[in-house]
Amino acid sequence: MTALLLFDFLITALSQQINTQQIPFDTIVIFGDSHSDTGNVYKLTDQIWPRPPYFQGRFSNGLIWVDKLGVSNIMNYAYGAATTDNSLVQSIAWSQVLPTPGVRQQISTYVKDSNIITSNLNRTLFIIWVGSNDFAYNRTINPSLVVASLSNAISDLLKSNIKHVIVFNLIPIHLMPNIHALNQESYYSAMVLQFNNNLSNEIASMQATNPYISLPNGRLFSSEIMSGAF
Repeated sequence: MTALLLFDFLITALSQQINTQQIPFDTIVIFGDSHSDTGNVYKLTDQIWPRPPYFQGRFSNGLIWVDKLGVSNIMNYAYGAATTDNSLVQSIAWSQVLPTPGVRQQISTYVKDSNIITSNLNRTLFIIWVGSNDFAYNRTINPSLVVASLSNAISDLLKSNIKHVIVFNLIPIHLMPNIHALNQESYYSAMVLQFNNNLSNEIASMQATNPYISLPNGRLFSSEIMSGAF
């Protein structure tokens, strides 16, 4: 049984310390960009980027939501600056000179490196959160193409017979200070709206072809995420 959950915004509970006994997962596997990166780009650059005031390799001035999940076994494949798929839009970090894996490439690495056959997929939660960098690196791209790219990545993961997936949509990135400074609020606001609407429709389509996919209608937002950067 696959539970594919779409949250409109990252639920507040994920930004708070969670009691391990309250969640039915031993392992959480994460794919995404700087909102979720806890040090992968930092390691890739030999601890050069991101530098202070960013905190210990995170694109934040402190701990991020991943650090507060309360699960000891977290496999984090997220890279700052990641896009949905490098074959659509190349992910480039560290002053746009360092290629990084897109989410589809992250999923491919996970499938190749991990022993899914022996994993307890009933106790493993997969989280995917990506999309904003596709628009940052390609100002002419259509949101429907980005959603289709993300859908392909999700499909790659579902082929491994996983059981539980959460796919986050985009937060209102047009409210971030760096976007405001660039005077690009209108562009990002429109892209986020179209992306989220298209993603919701795509997940609904997946539901239609798989009776075991569920789709809760949550609209929760954590302002803590706004401290993140691309």
